[in-house]
Amino acid sequence: MVFDLDAGASICTDSFNTNPTYLGTDPDVSNLELDQDPLTLLPGANPSDVDLDSDSDTESEPESSKLHPAITSPFIGPSHISPLPQNLILNPNEDVNEDVNEDANGPNYVDLPDFVKKLKIKLLSGYKCPNSPPGALPEHMLTSVEELSLKHYVAWVESHGTVKAYSLHAKVLKEATGMEILSLYMIRKLAMELTGLSSQLVDMCPKSCIAYTGKFKDDQFCPYIRDKKCNEPRYNNKGQPRAQMLYTPIAPIIKSLYRNETMAEVMRYRHNLLQEALQRLEPNSPPPKYSDYPDSIHHIENSHLFQRETDTAITISTDGAQLTMKKQSNVWVLIVTILNLPPDMRYKTKNTIIPLIIPGPYSPGDVDSFIYTFYEELARLSVGVWAWDAHVK
Repeated sequence: MVFDLDAGASICTDSFNTNPTYLGTDPDVSNLELDQDPLTLLPGANPSDVDLDSDSDTESEPESSKLHPAITSPFIGPSHISPLPQNLILNPNEDVNEDVNEDANGPNYVDLPDFVKKLKIKLLSGYKCPNSPPGALPEHMLTSVEELSLKHYVAWVESHGTVKAYSLHAKVLKEATGMEILSLYMIRKLAMELTGLSSQLVDMCPKSCIAYTGKFKDDQFCPYIRDKKCNEPRYNNKGQPRAQMLYTPIAPIIKSLYRNETMAEVMRYRHNLLQEALQRLEPNSPPPKYSDYPDSIHHIENSHLFQRETDTAITISTDGAQLTMKKQSNVWVLIVTILNLPPDMRYKTKNTIIPLIIPGPYSPGDVDSFIYTFYEELARLSVGVWAWDAHVK
């Protein structure tokens, strides 16, 4: 599966309208005028067939009038990459000792601006997807104690139990079965071993100004300026980080969906709906009816980004939240939604991913520094990772 970092940002402006158009919003293509300029055609359409100067209403219509309205829509065409904030992650004048012209990072890599190429190389940190899949992981044969403990753990997670509840119910199970239930620490360790899912700690300023990533990774004191320079030390007297943020990668979670035969088939929803939408873009066919992102104009115009039916599209959203009303508890939550899933599954709690929460009690200063670790993972996923596809074995 491939996650493409080369796609545009979350907002773009079309070339004939200064009002921003949020991507994923399907325009009413049935009402678009064919004389809007500039005109971008889908591959296979001939620009010479479009008579932009004709005002004739006679029966001898130009060939363009027979084209589907969506095909003649100026929203269709090569995606435009919005300029990235140049002061957030990478200094554009910073030298990157890599060949930015090397076409080794995706089908559209050569079309990217040099600044984006340098940014991607920096985020990748030398990562390349192997040419062949890794060898099969050794099977972990569960003991009866591990199996029962896992069932207990899953039930505890699903019921949102407390640590005390886990221990009390484990004692009841021990009395009923005679088997010692694994401790919460040991069962979590086993779950991480089986799923490949683990988290990492990222150093941050105790006042939530920055995370020590990217351009801040080697700093010993917080350089962020609110009213004045923070200058909080990164480490305490024992040399330990004074504050840290937990980051959970999304790749193992999405890979687990493809490992399940039922979910691997469901994850093809995006691809299947896109194919149906492309089939409807035939001459003289009725105007398309937008139903979801996979059959939207934006998805169609960026369909070149998806080379395989297992390529996975995601959306990212973040906002602040107060955890309590009695004291300052401002945190920022990053949520990942998988667009490959159908809408009736996509927004359920168990199918949304929260890779990170920026701790409070203050609002984050440089938000991108906290999300930087996520950017690094997206860069690797844009190159590709191997995953077992249970649908086709």
